[in-house]
Amino acid sequence: MDHCTFTDGEHPDNKEQALFGKHIQRHDGLLDIEDGADYLTISYNVFEEHDKTTIIGSGDSDEGEYRITFEVNLWSNLTQRAPRVRFGQVHLVNNYHRGATDADYPILYSIGMGYSSSILSEGNVFNFQGAGAEESTIIGAYKDSKFKDNGSWFNGAKAKNLNQIAIEKCSALQEEEKAAAESAGKAPGNWALETCTNDIDWEPPYTYAVGKSIAA
Repeated sequence: MDHCTFTDGEHPDNKEQALFGKHIQRHDGLLDIEDGADYLTISYNVFEEHDKTTIIGSGDSDEGEYRITFEVNLWSNLTQRAPRVRFGQVHLVNNYHRGATDADYPILYSIGMGYSSSILSEGNVFNFQGAGAEESTIIGAYKDSKFKDNGSWFNGAKAKNLNQIAIEKCSALQEEEKAAAESAGKAPGNWALETCTNDIDWEPPYTYAVGKSIAA
């Protein structure tokens, strides 16, 4: 899928009725990938002005191969799920992410490490503005233990800590699960017993080039 634009367009969340202090959302995912969809390339698209943008795997039981590549996409002013991944081997390469913590769609995180996923991030560029916008904003942890980044950039400089941030967020979530399980007198989920790692056991089965900044 390429050269498409996905957006809330003329129906942004902030124009909807507010209920209990929050605007009603009439949108779900802009592009969700479910039911074991496999061997997909999402390239040269624009994703903009949305909250829950792209999720791979509809739930923790929606198991599949999900061998998916996101290449040279613009992710602009999105709150989360750019993308969020469950299962699968997902390659994110040469994408550009921009957003702000004080925008109409405030950035929560970009890449979501979801249940039983394995993510390879390479040469992606992140430009986040506003209070609290840090390199750690890039990653959201949701039960995954395998994430590796090579050569990504954050706010004009090489990302220094993405791999360590992924491990720390994974480990913190696992400790929360173990503590909750112990308090409830039951066993923790198997995902909480896995080793958080930057090692992945696969390589993209195609030729590609990781982009470089002119400042590199």
